[in-house]
Amino acid sequence: MTSKNDRPSRDDDDAFSVWLKRKREERKASSELEVRQRREADFPEVLQGRWVDAEGSETALVIQGNQLIWAGELRLYLDKMLLVLEEDEIYYDVVFPEDDDEDSQTSLLLMGDELFFQNWHSVAGFVREES
Repeated sequence: MTSKNDRPSRDDDDAFSVWLKRKREERKASSELEVRQRREADFPEVLQGRWVDAEGSETALVIQGNQLIWAGELRLYLDKMLLVLEEDEIYYDVVFPEDDDEDSQTSLLLMGDELFFQNWHSVAGFVREES
């Protein structure tokens, strides 16, 4: 878990970018065992379930255990790393096979009641599906 004291405020773009780069470098330096443990670990309970597009399209993101199911298809990933775990914010870096470039990281970010799935070229916003 990452405490608020470990990272700068998101309001300080330069300091936050430096911190994020350092965290990504730590992830790249991880051992194979550490990577496997992170990948096999379940996402937190608050992320589990079905998330639907906030703008009303048919796209959905389902999180089951450690799996990400995007638009009905299981998305296999190489690694995930929890960067922030706080009461109102959860932030993961997720590396998909096609994203193994430093400039093409994917983030899974829960802020309040909204879940964002984003990379350098797109952002998708989701809300929890109502039962």
